[in-house]
Amino acid sequence: MDLGLKDRIAFVTGASRGIGRAIALALGAEGVHLALFGRDLAACRKVAAEARRRHRRLRAIVVPLDFAQPSQVRPAVREAVTALGAWTSSSTARAGLIAAA
Repeated sequence: MDLGLKDRIAFVTGASRGIGRAIALALGAEGVHLALFGRDLAACRKVAAEARRRHRRLRAIVVPLDFAQPSQVRPAVREAVTALGAWTSSSTARAGLIAAA
């Protein structure tokens, strides 16, 4: 399926498992570049690797983030923006999509 999202950027929280993982892989399959946020970095790295296997030109980075620590949010987003570029679009909460540009 082509949703017209190729080369956009998505920030996905809770990307190591469950809904966040599924969202990351679905967006990656569409060619969306990914910033994967989570506490389990090893699991997030596996998701990033799987997404890259499915779409070779995909850029995927892993950024440590624990939403229980609000002071981590701004630096984590800054790191992702620096690595992938700015995002300006929609947002949702928790384990899922933060934004796609």
